[in-house]
Amino acid sequence: MKIRLGISLLLGFILTCTLVSLTAAQNTFETADELPLDDSVTKVLKESDSEYWWKFTTTCDGSLTLSTQADEGIDYDLCIFDSMKHELALLTNSCSEASVTLDDLSEGRYYIKVNRKEGSGDFTITTDFTPASMQNDS
Repeated sequence: MKIRLGISLLLGFILTCTLVSLTAAQNTFETADELPLDDSVTKVLKESDSEYWWKFTTTCDGSLTLSTQADEGIDYDLCIFDSMKHELALLTNSCSEASVTLDDLSEGRYYIKVNRKEGSGDFTITTDFTPASMQNDS
């Protein structure tokens, strides 16, 4: 009886630890990592990463050029959304390098989703934000 209880407790502990590590590893729209403007961030995309999310915030109107560079063999799609989850841009079947420019962005929060289709390794994402030369009238 004591052995069964001990085994049950051990299995429960292992299951709990596994669920906690799986939950912590997930990255979603709601838990997106902050992506600084005019900077680069590198993430190791693993086989267990089917998608990865970043978010960035603009404080004024302008345009954003988003560039990616991935290790050879990584195949991915890149989607950009506004805060209401409306798709603004989509790059499909991207491999080692991709780039997209979004003109006429308004001040606000935006999201980037990378769908990793195959491969693993380093994935670098770079932002280049250019404020509008003249702000819109209020």
